[in-house]
Amino acid sequence: MHIQEQVKYVAKKVILMGLEQKEQNNCMLEVNLLKNLKHPNIVEYKESFLTPNQLVIIMEYCEVGDLAYHIKRKQQKGEAFSEMEIF
Repeated sequence: MHIQEQVKYVAKKVILMGLEQKEQNNCMLEVNLLKNLKHPNIVEYKESFLTPNQLVIIMEYCEVGDLAYHIKRKQQKGEAFSEMEIF
């Protein structure tokens, strides 16, 4: 939890050691894409930084889980998303 903001964030850590240059470039492309995405249904990018071995991307924390979690829940129940849920 960020002490001053009183908000939870999540850190996505990508180990760069051992990745080919193209894969490392793709990681940086992801960061640039996340920086520019602004939509209420997309997890918000906060910041990112590099350490000697890894890329760390800080994003908002989703209290109710991510999309993969909700897809799995629907599949387990044998349900599909309604059109309203998708939009």
